[in-house]
Amino acid sequence: MLNMIVLMRLLKRSALHLLHALTAAMFLSSLVACNIPAVSSSNSAPATDVGSGIDAAPHETLPDAYKNHAVIRGLVTHIEAEYSDEIRVLTIHDTNSRVMTFTARGPINISPAHLRRHLVSSQPVSVAYTVERGKLIAVHVSD
Repeated sequence: MLNMIVLMRLLKRSALHLLHALTAAMFLSSLVACNIPAVSSSNSAPATDVGSGIDAAPHETLPDAYKNHAVIRGLVTHIEAEYSDEIRVLTIHDTNSRVMTFTARGPINISPAHLRRHLVSSQPVSVAYTVERGKLIAVHVSD
């Protein structure tokens, strides 16, 4: 009986490792399909320009209240959620090889589940953000 339990745990771990490997492979293939070079987060640089990334005009997807914010458009590469409806950390990879990690304070107009769909399907999002004490703060995310 003990051997069966150990075997089941090993199979569960192997399945999780396989799932992570497949997710990474799908993400990398989507980067290639969008002509986005794969870079590590150690190569990331803070962005100060407005409006670069996937799509010509990332501001077009934002409400008027966020038109004066800095905006990046790119693929979601990482999400951390505090609760099922509150995003804590969001990482975006744009076509200029920038990897930007944002924190969020409160609602940012999109649920973690919706962002995960963007991550899996490689659909880009626009992130309006501010910079406070050197940290990127997401204030609004839209399709």
